[in-house]
Amino acid sequence: MRKIIIIGAGISGLVAALRAKTEGYDVIVFEKNEKAGGLVNSFYKDGFLFDGGTKALQGFIFALLKSLNITMDYVKTPVSIGIEDKIISMETEEGIENYKKMLEELYPDSLDDIEKIFKDIRKMGKFLKAVNKMLSVKKGFMSFFIDFIPAIVSLFANINVLFKMKDPMEKYYFDKLIWAADLKTLYRNLEIEKLSKEKTIEFEKEKEKILNHKGAESIFTVYLAIDEDPKYFKSISNSHLFYTPYRKGLGSIIKEKQQNIIKNWDNLNKKEIFNWLEELCRYNTYEISIPVLKDKDAAPFNKTGLEVSFLFDYTITKKAKETGFYDELKEKLTELVINILSETIYKGLKDKIIFKFSSTPLTIEEISGSSEGSVIGWSMKNPVPVNSSFLKMVEAAKTSIPDIYKVGQWTMSPAGTPTAIITGNLAISLISKNYKQNKKKYEK
Repeated sequence: MRKIIIIGAGISGLVAALRAKTEGYDVIVFEKNEKAGGLVNSFYKDGFLFDGGTKALQGFIFALLKSLNITMDYVKTPVSIGIEDKIISMETEEGIENYKKMLEELYPDSLDDIEKIFKDIRKMGKFLKAVNKMLSVKKGFMSFFIDFIPAIVSLFANINVLFKMKDPMEKYYFDKLIWAADLKTLYRNLEIEKLSKEKTIEFEKEKEKILNHKGAESIFTVYLAIDEDPKYFKSISNSHLFYTPYRKGLGSIIKEKQQNIIKNWDNLNKKEIFNWLEELCRYNTYEISIPVLKDKDAAPFNKTGLEVSFLFDYTITKKAKETGFYDELKEKLTELVINILSETIYKGLKDKIIFKFSSTPLTIEEISGSSEGSVIGWSMKNPVPVNSSFLKMVEAAKTSIPDIYKVGQWTMSPAGTPTAIITGNLAISLISKNYKQNKKKYEK
């Protein structure tokens, strides 16, 4: 039987495995953690349900999964957006126009820029409507990519591939390998043999591009158990809120000042770093998730769990760890976030906390293996080392290495859960096409 090995049981690896199994392949999946799901996961602590990665899955993702005959119940995640004391619901298209009006009131000197932004938002809205229409087609969204976008699959010969693993890879003979884990890890640890000179040069160029490019910014998350009825939070926003406490915004705080902190870390004292952290937290935008507003069983009776996340640079936490400053930095950031929310959107929050803990980009890197703790793959800094064209997505699962395919958040830029699902599916389509083109060889 044709054998496929899949490294990584995140959402893309699981989709690839299921699709391969339904098509009759012998499939082996390797996962380093005790649970599958990757960054799509949740966990309980003292009766409170928290999300460990992705905070919400939008409905059209489940339409993508229909091509695999996967159906499941899910709870919708209505979104709110807030700046200072103005908070609006984004459950309907009317919410978008209300958001525009809110920005115009807050930033009257930037009306032209706001109009440009919403012109793009309207275009994206039309695009998503078209996508949803395609998803209703019987064969599904994947059929559009597989059947109508031209793809030329090279005829590759099998090669020996050696991974630096405790258990020798040779004992797991495979026809095809799908890498559904961190892409940098693949190129750091892959040793190749018996490749032609031309293929070796192509591989080395690809490896250099991958390893020299930075992952996208990661996130810092504060998890809070609150002694407060969920009705209080429901009176303020929906279960998913993007909140900016102060209209001033980050500006130079996240650009020049952050780069200065990184560059001069060894010469700065703790007070200077703390002052910058306070600015960063005060003028940042927070993604706040309140699971109990979607599921009443996500917290004990009359209690509420909050997840508060914001973008945070991996290098800062890495330097803090190297200089023995990591735990103090975590504590300071957690304290700052709680105090800012207590003085703005959730008055007196800090006095109602049952317990608290936090995660950093290093936490994400350690648990998921994602380089730089990235939750959305590559930084958008050009040139992106992987495919970044939506129309060429069918090519994204290929690598320069014969019989090895890549899927997941590092496969394309920008990425996310839909990309992971699509590329996991596309890899099997490419493999099946390759088998058909080489049918005689594989039947020997």
